[in-house]
Amino acid sequence: MSEFSIRRAKPGDEEAIYKLLREFAEFEFRLDEYHLTPEIVRRDVFGPNPKLLVALAFRDGEPVGLTNWYWSYSSFAAKRGLFIEDIFVLPKWRKQGLGTQFLAYLAKEAEREGAARMDWMVLDWNEKAMLFYKKLGSRMVAEWITFRLEGEAMKKLAR
Repeated sequence: MSEFSIRRAKPGDEEAIYKLLREFAEFEFRLDEYHLTPEIVRRDVFGPNPKLLVALAFRDGEPVGLTNWYWSYSSFAAKRGLFIEDIFVLPKWRKQGLGTQFLAYLAKEAEREGAARMDWMVLDWNEKAMLFYKKLGSRMVAEWITFRLEGEAMKKLAR
């Protein structure tokens, strides 16, 4: 098994974050939605009002994966939740335990912050990911269906 190191992203990691997320968008067939730039990473991850937290995985000093998350809040549990936006590992480094290491890293973050839970979404076609998550003990929350308001519909409602 390969040895990976995971650490919180820091200023200077903008290009690595940008490139890894671009590869992730390509993997998910969503390059048409990809508008991220290193400048946006600098603003939204390292700026005065961060929107997203990021951790990078390295092998031999090279970035090979990332995870990013933000804090949510469970009003019923009266505690924070950790919402995982992305976990991505370059294809060459998959099936070597890095996904599990990322989730363990995030579980430690959640515990340190007193979070009640961790949540994330999986594309309905990504069966490998679903099987992986279930093997770790997570469960699919079937009673919740994601809704999204965007684009013109969101603009119309905002008026």
